[in-house]
Amino acid sequence: MLETIRDASIVFLALVNIILVVMLIVLVFVVLRLMRQLQAMVGQVQGEMPTVLHTVKRTLATVEGTTSFVSKTTVMPIVRATAAAAAASRFAQVMLGMRKPKGR
Repeated sequence: MLETIRDASIVFLALVNIILVVMLIVLVFVVLRLMRQLQAMVGQVQGEMPTVLHTVKRTLATVEGTTSFVSKTTVMPIVRATAAAAAASRFAQVMLGMRKPKGR
């Protein structure tokens, strides 16, 4: 009776071992396939990088131009007008003998 259980156990373990080896082989093939796909994707991304970098450089140049334009046409006139108003205010205070409030 024990010999039969022993033999059945050996056969069962052998079958489990065969199934595990087959699953391991399938897993290796799946990993290899995924690695090939990854290599293809990396090659594709490397091929697109110069185009992306060129687009980023063009966008940066556009942003720099826009910033310069806004600075010259909007910010600088506002700064000059504010400075002129502050200068005129101070000039009037000095000419009229007004003192600055002490809180400043």
